[in-house]
Amino acid sequence: FPSHDRAKIIHRKKSAELRDITFAMNNFGLRHAWALRAAPPAALGEGFVLQGKFNHGQFDQPSAIRDWTGETFVQFDRVNLSELFGFVHLPEQTPLKVNAGQGALRAWIAVKAMQIEDLTVDLDLTDASLQWGSTRRPMTLQQLTGRVETRLSAKKQDVVLTNLALRSAQLKEVVTIPSARLNIEQVSESGDLSVALSAKALDLSAAMWFTEHLPLPAAWKKNLTELQPRGRFNDLKLSWRESSSEITGFSLDSRFDQLSLLAGKIRPGFSGLSGRIEAKESGGDVSLDSRAAVLHFPGVFEDPRITLERLESQVSWTAKNILTADGKTTLPSVALTIKKLSLANPDTAIEVAGKFDWPGQGAGVAALDGRVLRADPTKIHRYVPLEISADTRTWLKESLLASKPYSASFELHGPLDRFPFRDDPQGRFLVKAEAEAGSLRPAPNWPAITNIRANVVFDRQAFRINATGAKLNDLSFSAVTGKIDDVEAARPVLVLDGSLSGDAQRLIDATNRSPLK
Repeated sequence: FPSHDRAKIIHRKKSAELRDITFAMNNFGLRHAWALRAAPPAALGEGFVLQGKFNHGQFDQPSAIRDWTGETFVQFDRVNLSELFGFVHLPEQTPLKVNAGQGALRAWIAVKAMQIEDLTVDLDLTDASLQWGSTRRPMTLQQLTGRVETRLSAKKQDVVLTNLALRSAQLKEVVTIPSARLNIEQVSESGDLSVALSAKALDLSAAMWFTEHLPLPAAWKKNLTELQPRGRFNDLKLSWRESSSEITGFSLDSRFDQLSLLAGKIRPGFSGLSGRIEAKESGGDVSLDSRAAVLHFPGVFEDPRITLERLESQVSWTAKNILTADGKTTLPSVALTIKKLSLANPDTAIEVAGKFDWPGQGAGVAALDGRVLRADPTKIHRYVPLEISADTRTWLKESLLASKPYSASFELHGPLDRFPFRDDPQGRFLVKAEAEAGSLRPAPNWPAITNIRANVVFDRQAFRINATGAKLNDLSFSAVTGKIDDVEAARPVLVLDGSLSGDAQRLIDATNRSPLK
């Protein structure tokens, strides 16, 4: 093991002097090995180790170094990558590059015929710069730790990330990637790409920060920016094929937790969804098992946010033109089959099954049947669409008083653009509800009617009620019917008919206290 005080590394016009050098070499037959330990200049780093193990062919000249095959190991206890890359240049096709940073580094480099085939790097850097390819904007990181493995060939790039941790001023917290793999392969002479991404766990808040730096299709980046996804994917498998004109072969398989998408002007949104999805461009399946979820329906309800204690579902779908639609000559379309949808909050508990078709425009066509297991009558107005007149919604809010929860069944069939299907044979909107011990104040200043036992029906735009009994103070109702022929009218009119029995004077007093004239 010869020792030397000094030696100089010269690369083009750049040089660095090494001190305290220890060097060993072993040549045996077809195998060659060496080890070098030295102290580099402080500007470059410290604790430098270089080792190599190489073979050459049986009939090759040992001096033909360009034909050697083997592995080199490099270690710095501390390194300045900006200085190091003055002497070392990564191949142009290297997909993931660390352009700058200071800290500890270990690298294993597999070489064949002077070409890097595999590159494995352990990093513990500060003030780092990470870049995907040579044309995308670098990511500036306060700290970067973990392992990056890269396998290169003329038409294929494979990157594996293990225990990667990134800290940046642009991120709220440290991003960790326990295990992820990205494979990019050129599959045609025209440059078409096959891309596959897998990850043990992926935080979408951090992934959004990555999107402008990663090789994702431009249309996807635009949609992601609008949707602002949040949450976490687990056991993620994502793949697609990309050409200059279209995206094909899309496939997604993953569990997700606390997933959210931002609502648009009319586009629904949600937060807090957990479950599993298997999807391709032609369709897929999603199951939900969520707690404390929020659904957002802009322009549908007076309060667009619906908070749920529980949301469970099993939904499958088929789709056409999802990735290729241009919105003019071709439209996307989706057909949903809801095998099970169950949701609950303090206001209500509902079960739904059926189908929903969206042809790429309009509100879509529904064929849904369901049950309302319970409904707080004082909260029913919150779930009445804005399509129903404001007067009707106000009447429901002010007139339905606290009582035993209602139960109901409902049918919603037809094109939703025509809801509630007034005189439309293609549509059907029917709600049948039962009230037991209900309470109602028909109009302001009217005495409350209590102990109502009734069946209520909403049939398209019409409202009907049939009560077998009720109380107005000490007075008793029997065989009461009521109706609103058009709940969408500018001033809906409630007509009541029935029998009232009790003390005559009390009846007169009740009438005098009512708004009847």
